[in-house]
Amino acid sequence: MGLIKAFKALRKNKSWEKLAEDIGGEYLQGGIFASDKITYAHVNWKLVLDTYSEGQYGGVHYRIRAPYIHTQEFTFHIYREGFMSQIGKVFGMQDILIGDVSFDEAFIIKSNNAQTIKNVLELENLKAKIMNIEGGDLKVTKDPWGDSLPTGTYQLDYNCPAHHTDSVDELKQVFELFTLILDRLVKLGLAEKTKVQVKYN
Repeated sequence: MGLIKAFKALRKNKSWEKLAEDIGGEYLQGGIFASDKITYAHVNWKLVLDTYSEGQYGGVHYRIRAPYIHTQEFTFHIYREGFMSQIGKVFGMQDILIGDVSFDEAFIIKSNNAQTIKNVLELENLKAKIMNIEGGDLKVTKDPWGDSLPTGTYQLDYNCPAHHTDSVDELKQVFELFTLILDRLVKLGLAEKTKVQVKYN
């Protein structure tokens, strides 16, 4: 490892140690074949932050995952408006509008249930947390990252290029956002508080 890479790795380790301390989580240092991780427990759910690389030129991405037991077939995908999404809109790409002009202008919203995602996003501080995050994809999915999920389990998932979300404060906000969403899903009868056992590599 070159000196520049070693310095970046050391800086990242220290910032992740600080993040884990701030949120009351646990920092787990990886190795040659495994990424560093931060795990955080909220109610019975386990939130996991790690990194992955998208090929030789795709760069490093951060991701946070939280599996949960679902009670309804509800999925969504929220990401910021961009050039490609503007083209998609011209050609009729699905985009759910929730009636909040500033949010609708900033994000593309997809879901298998338009009314349910509107109900989820009625929570003002939840929308504010999403607005405060610079970039990345936020979704609930049943087919994540090649993870083997137990029957009846979906995963709340966030990923973002590291250069977009490279600060302790912003990653902390994503953890806070996850707790808001999970609590909201339970309140709306979309998720259970049951503990889920998923082992991530």
